Amino acid sequence: MTNFQDIYQHSYPVSPDGNPFVQNDLGRYTQNHPVPPDDVAERKAYLVGSGIASLLAAAYLIRDAQMPGENITILEEMSEPGGAFDGAGDTEKGFIARGGREMGQHFECFWDIMKDIPALEMPEPYSVLDEFRIVNE
Repeated sequence: MTNFQDIYQHSYPVSPDGNPFVQNDLGRYTQNHPVPPDDVAERKAYLVGSGIASLLAAAYLIRDAQMPGENITILEEMSEPGGAFDGAGDTEKGFIARGGREMGQHFECFWDIMKDIPALEMPEPYSVLDEFRIVNE
């Protein structure tokens, strides 16, 4: 099988602003139809910290690169995972959260991946994005 990413990256001329023409011509098409590397099953990923950036990177590796989840290792120094996106507690004693939780529309990567994660407390076909929207309405 031909790896089309190699063709796109190496055979198209570059525009004056430095972007390959294929990006200008296809827009977000390449985001929606990723071509995984041929050897993705043998590759390993090591992500430092268990904050939102590493969690999203792992989700994109699984969804878009089709990397097996067991090939991804997230390294965390703290006893509580989540980085500044952590949260702990219960309904009786209350909750503690270190980081800010304002989710603006500029969180495009976050919203994009949340639509593909099944809802935790709602039936199919709802996603985490649906739950987030409903809670915040």
